Amino acid sequence: MADASKPPLPPSVASSTSYTTTAAAYALSRFHRALLAVTSVTQFPSITLTAEEQAHYDRVVGRLLYCAVQEYSQFNGVVDRKMWAPVRKNRHMAIYRDQRGTGNPRVTRMLGVGKIDGSLEDVMDGVYSATPEEIRTVMTFLKSQITNASILQVSETRTPDDPFTFAGIKWWAAKTPGGRMSYDRDLLNYERQGMTFDADGNEIAYHLLQSVDRPEWPANTFRSLIRAHMSTCYLYKRKGKQVETFFWGEFYGSGNFPQSVSDFGIAGRWLTVVNTVKCARAKKLSQLRERANARFNASNATAADKYNVCRSCSKVKEIFKLDKSARPIRDRFCNRCLVLVAAQRGSRITWDGIAAEQPPAYFDYVFQLSRRDFQLAAITSEANTIDTAYIDESMKRLGLVYGDVDRSEWSDYYRRRMSHADRLSRSSYSSADDVLSDLYRD
Repeated sequence: MADASKPPLPPSVASSTSYTTTAAAYALSRFHRALLAVTSVTQFPSITLTAEEQAHYDRVVGRLLYCAVQEYSQFNGVVDRKMWAPVRKNRHMAIYRDQRGTGNPRVTRMLGVGKIDGSLEDVMDGVYSATPEEIRTVMTFLKSQITNASILQVSETRTPDDPFTFAGIKWWAAKTPGGRMSYDRDLLNYERQGMTFDADGNEIAYHLLQSVDRPEWPANTFRSLIRAHMSTCYLYKRKGKQVETFFWGEFYGSGNFPQSVSDFGIAGRWLTVVNTVKCARAKKLSQLRERANARFNASNATAADKYNVCRSCSKVKEIFKLDKSARPIRDRFCNRCLVLVAAQRGSRITWDGIAAEQPPAYFDYVFQLSRRDFQLAAITSEANTIDTAYIDESMKRLGLVYGDVDRSEWSDYYRRRMSHADRLSRSSYSSADDVLSDLYRD
């Protein structure tokens, strides 16, 4: 006979992105004590998405992006302190909480603004991961205090034409600021990264995280670990030698901690994004070391020659690899190599030559919808015109002429612009209503 005091099992809705399922799973987990420790898990399921599930997840994060862009279009560099209360900040960023509420006392809406020193390519390279090893290393560099992590499904990965693209399901568990006074948290997210151009032709990258419920990896099945739920949009825009950041998202407060304490912890997670450039540098240094090792292995150099770097003109830096204690390995590099790495925009992309799937067109059009004078036909007709404003501004800033421009920088930008134009040309939308109808049809 079933125990009437226990709550019913939450429904196994594979496409669920609602926090209500997370809440139900948390209530159920309180009646189970004999659970595994999350650190003991080494085997993870492989999730396969149907075409309908993939389309549903994309529309959910597409709506998230649309809402964030609408908020961003009203931002204009100033946060309305009557609507947004400060939560936490550092010298790079500030995080705020929406004082208007969300209609649910356990759901908090937050906004983050700031700037990161570095290139747009380095910021997006620093958050990019497509393998279990990469996500663990990236999360370590982002100071996320992870205890375990893996990638359970991959739909799209990056190519030279689309170096910021990713779509898939990731999971990670991390310690909470409360220490032994609170349970740790884990997240199962559908994640999408990409690049597009806004209504003024500026290159913008987006990083979308949406919590999902999957029967293959159910919530709250590990000891002292509670499944968190969030919907978060990160926007990154190139601003000279810096990257302008704009974050917008909602978080469900599971557990018994006061909401203010939970908000402070979430804001701390957002602030770690400043470490993305450091992570990208580690990736580039690792690739540099791998190429050097390959050259040494092909020569007659001795093992001593392999690491023969002058200590007086070199520095020790972290590379994109963890030791047995899950800490970044450190290596020594000469100043000349460090200068080359600093000038490189993002790490080199390993590509199998197979054309990747393109994201739905509404990921490009949502930035155009922020303009009141938006006309779909005008965008489509001008899609093959390459805007060189970014290259022109870079040259003026450095006092260069066209003969001096970095050809690889121009080539990379040209490929991204053409890929964007190709996505727009494939669209079947004829009006703004068509875009919104596609986004909100489920």
